[in-house]
Amino acid sequence: MFLGLKGETAGQVYSANEFLTRVNLMGATRSRTTTRRWRSAARWWCSGAGNTAMDCLRISRRLGAESVHCVYRRTEAEAPARVEEVRHAKEEGIKFHFLRAPHEILQDEEGSIIGMICQKMTLGEPDAPAGVVRCRSKASSRRSTATPSSTRWARRRTRSSARPRPS
Repeated sequence: MFLGLKGETAGQVYSANEFLTRVNLMGATRSRTTTRRWRSAARWWCSGAGNTAMDCLRISRRLGAESVHCVYRRTEAEAPARVEEVRHAKEEGIKFHFLRAPHEILQDEEGSIIGMICQKMTLGEPDAPAGVVRCRSKASSRRSTATPSSTRWARRRTRSSARPRPS
């Protein structure tokens, strides 16, 4: 799913489903042909904190990414992934950036990812019927994060309503 970010059409940006399909079903890590071969990046970023995002994060780490980051617009308490999934991701060395939303993916002249700009978020009041906490961006809080040229980005739009989390 697309977020409508500037720069999300870069060659190193994949949807979560495309990434998981290439790795799990198409054998991209085992293929000998260059058209299907998957090259691991040194640094990975993933937007969202659902179970699919956790799968992308953990698999990219297992494929050899040195640094793997999760950007999520709400807090850990509102993450739709199972509590165990988030805990296991942290144990595998995934870095989480809560209350951040991707704003723009930066590219060089060749179209390679060189960084991204994130927007700081704040939680608002819950909606009356569903009780879902709304997010608001903080004014003038955009920050650029430099990344090496060997970066991949998996994007995943989070659902508008989070599942209740066990206490």
